[in-house]
Amino acid sequence: MDIILTVNYSPWSRYSGGGQRSTHNLGLSYSERGHDVTVVYTKPPWEQIKVPADLPYQVRWATFFGLWSRRAAPLRPLNAYPVARTVRDVIQEADEPVVVQCNGEEGARIPDLRPDLDFGLVATPRYSEYPAALMQKEPLSAWTRVRLFLTEHKYLAQGDIARKADRSVPPSAYAARMLHDAYGIPDDRLDVVHNGVPREFLEYDHDPAAVEEGPLVFFGRFAKHKGVDTLIEALEHLGDDAPPTRIVGRGVLEDELRTQIDRLHLNDRISFHPWMTHHELGEALREARMAVLPSREENFSLAILSALAVGTPTISTDVGGTPEIIDDGNTGLLVPADDPPALADAIHRLQSNPDDARRIGASGQSHVRNHLTWAVAAEQFETLFGDILQERGLSQASQPL
Repeated sequence: MDIILTVNYSPWSRYSGGGQRSTHNLGLSYSERGHDVTVVYTKPPWEQIKVPADLPYQVRWATFFGLWSRRAAPLRPLNAYPVARTVRDVIQEADEPVVVQCNGEEGARIPDLRPDLDFGLVATPRYSEYPAALMQKEPLSAWTRVRLFLTEHKYLAQGDIARKADRSVPPSAYAARMLHDAYGIPDDRLDVVHNGVPREFLEYDHDPAAVEEGPLVFFGRFAKHKGVDTLIEALEHLGDDAPPTRIVGRGVLEDELRTQIDRLHLNDRISFHPWMTHHELGEALREARMAVLPSREENFSLAILSALAVGTPTISTDVGGTPEIIDDGNTGLLVPADDPPALADAIHRLQSNPDDARRIGASGQSHVRNHLTWAVAAEQFETLFGDILQERGLSQASQPL
């Protein structure tokens, strides 16, 4: 079969996040399984983006409506039209049955290509939360629809494609429940395929001595939902027992977090470090005492997968799809979100019991490397794609290698 993936931006754009990296890793894995793969990314026509020369899949660019590939782009919903035109061109060139896999709002106009073209269509929504108005059982009022269109259009677009796709396949059972509640997607058109760990982290193994000598590490965006402020408060609770801590990342809350650290007199314990590449993070996690990722909301966190894959003892929160990744006390530790004392207790447990920390790290690493890789995800998607093509009466001309 031929597989087309779509996503706004690209892994090499000025703005890039989990959706872009997930799409790229799926493209690599499908190609390795013998499929012809095209990935449709978006960018302004004048933006120069350097793409690796050794990609095993084909890249097509659709127009991004903005001056640059920035997260804040008010005309971004219009990207769905050039994305659909580009997908149409690729389908018309294909020699085998086609499945289109959309990451999000950029795929909103792809269902319009039917019935002129027949193809399988899969939506892979990755949002960790949805507007409260969509989660209510009552029909949306006209005013609410207008407000959502003006302020949260991406969620309306996501709903359109989720309803029209052959399957909606979020990365967690938690997200599947949200899709059902927000958009009324029936259970027989919902499947779950977990995210895989970014490949680079599979190259690193945790140093067992680090559980007694290394720093605590947080990495991610400095945003409210990532819970960095909760970590800082937990360190204040630990007092003199607080381990040296590296906060790695960037974001709009950096000044606020620095002020909080000053106020709590933790400057001698906490240091900030700029955004790192995956390889730099892999090395940082290899040498870390523990990773602490105390999010207030998550879908199926690539950051948690990354820390676990290295074998770093990891603490996170029991929100969203995280309990589908971490078996509390076995592959990691889970605490309630927004609970600094509970987080402080978990940090103290790991640093006061190094043998237990090593056991937890090794168990988490084994779980991720055996069950939560993009190779595993690609195989599961491939089976689903075959079912969809059969349901649509499209013969599967090629088989995976």
